[in-house]
Amino acid sequence: MRFLDIKAHLDPAEGWLGVTIGDTFSVVVLVTQGGVQINRVAEGAATLALRIQRLRSELDPSSLKSFDLVEAHALYGLFFDGLGTEFDNLSNLTAASDGALESLPLAVLVTRVAENSADQTWSYQNSSWLSDRAVITITPSFAAALALRQRPDAAPAPEPFVGFGDPALAPPTSATSDASAKVLSQLMFLQGTPAAVTDVRSLPSLPDTRAQLEAMNDFFASGHGSIVTQNAATRKAVERTDLGAFRVIAFATHGLLAAENSTGEPALVMTPAGDGDDGLLTATKIAGFKLRADLVVLSACNTAAPRVGYGVDGLSGLTQSFIHAGRQPC
Repeated sequence: MRFLDIKAHLDPAEGWLGVTIGDTFSVVVLVTQGGVQINRVAEGAATLALRIQRLRSELDPSSLKSFDLVEAHALYGLFFDGLGTEFDNLSNLTAASDGALESLPLAVLVTRVAENSADQTWSYQNSSWLSDRAVITITPSFAAALALRQRPDAAPAPEPFVGFGDPALAPPTSATSDASAKVLSQLMFLQGTPAAVTDVRSLPSLPDTRAQLEAMNDFFASGHGSIVTQNAATRKAVERTDLGAFRVIAFATHGLLAAENSTGEPALVMTPAGDGDDGLLTATKIAGFKLRADLVVLSACNTAAPRVGYGVDGLSGLTQSFIHAGRQPC
């Protein structure tokens, strides 16, 4: 892909940002209508992973540490200060991240830290965030973003909204995402077997996800869409639904990373129904859907995560699968 191909599709206040994290240093590339700018970052994968993981952990509501505005500002400067004033003036940013940076929303990077105050809430409210300045879109790669822009227009889907979520699982708990990942690492060896059904049902249920789906149904379809929850929210129910008929599709459930073995896949958790339906809607199955949705909402953990440990591109899990499904002819 040539930078000229990208520039031809950019608006005046739009930029495409690519980050490559290496072992000893990293590189940031910014493409705008005005040209291409490159910033060399003097930190590599190991150092950046520690800094980013520490900051990301502070976003967890259960964390005892406050979100470090100074460190969020330092990371912003490390990656983007070398791009000059043109970057500062962008109002739309399409970003292809890499490595540990994929796990941190760029929106939480701080462009200016408010003056020290004993009132932490005041500091958060009066600091300036990257999301205050620009609408940020995350893409697996420049090639994927360009392919979506070049996709021919199709007739809009006839139905406004369908949402799947709140699967029938174990009682709600404060289980951590680590516990969910541990369950999945066992599931990948058992997928499609009776043992897998038992393990999926051990995940805590998420009753609040029904409220999310109802709110989305009200917003996108004035309450006239379809919501599938509890025992009806099975993998087979999703597969039987003509998803190509809906303009907005939502999933509100657990999103689980791939197991650390060569056969693992990321998955959305649905209600296990037996008879070969283990409740796991995997990336491969999703990629086979034929969608023409304007929007797919994934309200779940880890849906933007890569297939961990295989050295592949970011967003190569569930998100990439939905992007692929959106390119399929209906």
